[in-house]
Amino acid sequence: MKIFLETPRLLLREFEITDAESFFLLNSDLDVIRYTGDVAFKNLEEAKALIENFCAPFCKATLSVLIIFSVNIIVRKF
Repeated sequence: MKIFLETPRLLLREFEITDAESFFLLNSDLDVIRYTGDVAFKNLEEAKALIENFCAPFCKATLSVLIIFSVNIIVRKF
């Protein structure tokens, strides 16, 4: 995992396939997609495909696609 910036409350790094479940949950939340304009994923495989087909090629071309995580994140129960 390539980390670009890390503080006690922030982690800035490249996307990984293990992020698919978080993507899926985030993009299944109607309150989230209401503002992003995205279409909700139908399943976890669609989230994985986004990472493999969109994010990974940018990383290989040295244009890093970053993901920001709050270390102290509050996860809402669905």
